[in-house]
Amino acid sequence: MSNGDGRIPATGHADLTAAVGRFYRGRKVVLLGRDVPQYRLRVQALAAMGAQEPFIVGNGIGLGDIPDKVAGYCTTDLGTLSFTDTARATDHLLAAPPRHVVAALHAYDPDGSALVLAESNVTRNTMAGRQVADGRPAEWAVLEDKLTVDRIWDDLGVTRLPYEVVAATRNDLKAVHRRLDLGQGTIWYRDMNGGVQVTFEQARWVRDDEGFEEAVTAVAAECERVKVTPFLPGTPCGINGFVLSDGVVVLRPFEELVLEGPERSQLVYAGCSTYFDPAPEVRDEIRDLARRVGAWMHRETGFRGAFSIGGVQTAKGFIPLDLLARGNTAHRVMSTTTPGLPWGLLQGAVAGGHDLGMPAAQVERILLTAVEHQRGAAVALHSTAPCSIPGRSRWLTMDGNRLRLSHKNEHSDACLVQDTLDTGSIVIMVAGPTLLGRDRRLAGRAADGFALSEALWNTGLEGLRPMPVSG
Repeated sequence: MSNGDGRIPATGHADLTAAVGRFYRGRKVVLLGRDVPQYRLRVQALAAMGAQEPFIVGNGIGLGDIPDKVAGYCTTDLGTLSFTDTARATDHLLAAPPRHVVAALHAYDPDGSALVLAESNVTRNTMAGRQVADGRPAEWAVLEDKLTVDRIWDDLGVTRLPYEVVAATRNDLKAVHRRLDLGQGTIWYRDMNGGVQVTFEQARWVRDDEGFEEAVTAVAAECERVKVTPFLPGTPCGINGFVLSDGVVVLRPFEELVLEGPERSQLVYAGCSTYFDPAPEVRDEIRDLARRVGAWMHRETGFRGAFSIGGVQTAKGFIPLDLLARGNTAHRVMSTTTPGLPWGLLQGAVAGGHDLGMPAAQVERILLTAVEHQRGAAVALHSTAPCSIPGRSRWLTMDGNRLRLSHKNEHSDACLVQDTLDTGSIVIMVAGPTLLGRDRRLAGRAADGFALSEALWNTGLEGLRPMPVSG
């Protein structure tokens, strides 16, 4: 699947880049949501596609240089504490941009013809009269509702977990927890009254009285109803793809790095890994499900664009848990396999109504070849602790089943980095394939890396554990 020099075949990749570029050629584009310096590659890709110089609405000025060839920028606070906080702030920004943002957009784009790219799980598709190309109309956004997603599994005849939706009250939650607990607790999903959400950040795993009290307090603060399912041990994982006008592009499974948090019922989402390789029959099962779900989304709602199915690989196969009608962390990891074609631009074009002029089967061959050839991972958590030396790092080595600091001139399997944020810091673990064990799971190694960050830099990220694989 690669050339002799290790590069993926370039012909199809170039054709797809050109097809996406036709959507942006000659147009003004507003890039929204990240720190301003983080848009360097996106700006370069737009320039190569013939777009006009873009304008950036950044989540702070960040660290690094302002990208070349931008028409200008402004900043606003979208938060960095969690994926959910940032997504909700982005959604609010689209609905009610502050005056200085409106003024900056009007100066850049007085006729309101620019495309906006939000790259977040927003619930709207306009901003100050402009099209949010990767935004979502209400009928697409509601596909993510955890309380109603099971109707899709039922329509398709897919095996799913039993569940009940109850009021977010102590008595109702206690009763349903007792009914559905199969011996290892229950998982609670909130309704969307509090706004858009990231599944694992908002879910709770309730196993005992202490965890029950934590979870009741957490959900009662913003929910009216809660969905409760049994907990099943296994590997949290998912599958992603794109729905095009003529078919569904399905990619490869990936591991979701879900950790037990320091609170008794808390779950922590630390990223994803495409090094994950389930058994061939499980892989085929997951990919077939994704193709059927993508077709259902298009048939029932006219959906187009990126999507992802999250679930758990158990001893009895893959059990779907949620559906994301948008891109996710795995899309961003896989996007690095197609230099010059950020998948955020692909998503904006497809969701924005652009016909690529290429059949879905051809697009799938191009993208699947790229992501199979080049694996990767995104492993990161926010820390409330400040970073006294921006960009400081330490190399890590596997020693049996233990991850430790590397000795001088020793082979390293990962690198631990801490960098500055406006609210504390971010801890990143750059993981290579030699870090993985026989099961190809990265979650346990990620927990070990965060524990080392606490020992090194007092990040407060100790006490994290991978989810149990078996009962």
